[in-house]
Amino acid sequence: REVFWGAWQSGKDMAARWTMWDAMFAMFRSREEDSLLASILQLVVQYVINLTIGLAGAMFYFAYSAYQLIVAYGEPAMSGLAFFLLVMVSGMALVGTYLMAITGTVAGGGFLLLQQASKQALENERNGGRPPPRRMQNQGYHRSHYE
Repeated sequence: REVFWGAWQSGKDMAARWTMWDAMFAMFRSREEDSLLASILQLVVQYVINLTIGLAGAMFYFAYSAYQLIVAYGEPAMSGLAFFLLVMVSGMALVGTYLMAITGTVAGGGFLLLQQASKQALENERNGGRPPPRRMQNQGYHRSHYE
């Protein structure tokens, strides 16, 4: 168990380091037309990609460690194979579930942002390009601030 969680943490740490380097190099290659939101979204997607690669590497490390553990205990071939398969299936299930949850969260957030952007574009089109009127509060009447 300790070997798995150690490999898990090293995979996440590796993804965080790679993402930090990606962010640093993104500052050097950023274009003026890129918005802050686009840069943040790009960084989030890059983190998910780095996390996938890091946890896949952690699974390979864990597989090797599980093999070393089986050899060190001197288990019979069938018992060792059964243990190895059980450990690998459970490890891959956990990593797969985690990555699906992270990817689903990012995809859902991206979909929500696109949906809100399309609603905003439709609202701007209805108003002729003007921003929606803002209402003044704490007065007996309400009038738009640009009237």
